[in-house]
Amino acid sequence: MVGKGGWLRIVEASIAVLIILSVLFIIAKQNVVLTNESEGSDNFGVLDKMALNNSMRALILSYDAGANESEVRNAAVLIELKKYAQNTLPIGFGSRVKICQAVGECIAGESLVDVLTEERIISANDTKIVPPRKVMISYWQE
Repeated sequence: MVGKGGWLRIVEASIAVLIILSVLFIIAKQNVVLTNESEGSDNFGVLDKMALNNSMRALILSYDAGANESEVRNAAVLIELKKYAQNTLPIGFGSRVKICQAVGECIAGESLVDVLTEERIISANDTKIVPPRKVMISYWQE
C-alpha cells in the first residue's frame, strides 16, 4: 500500500478547492445589485403603461408641440393624460405631465422638493406623417 498517501492529499486538496469555490459563489450571488423593478422603488411605470395603451399613444401624438399648452386641444390632451397618471399612481402622489418635441430639451417647469421625473419618446409607425413626441411626467408625494 505504498503511494496511497499522495493520492489522499490530492483528493483532500480537490475537496478543499470545491468548498472554497462553493462559498465564493454563494457570497457573490448574495451581492447582486437589485434593479428598480425588483427593488420596488418609486418607478410606477406610468409611461410604460401609456406607451402600451393605443388610445393614450394616439392622444399623445395628437398633441401639437408647436402650439401653446393652454390651447383648447392641447389642454384637453394634458388633462386626459394627467387623469390617467393620477389613476395609475398610488394615492397620495401628485403629478404633472408635459409633452414636447422629441428632439430638444423638455423643461419640467416648477421646481419642487423630492420630485421624480421620467421621460419617454412616443412615436407612430410612420414618423414622416406624425412626428414623435417626448412625454415627461413629474410626480411627488403630497
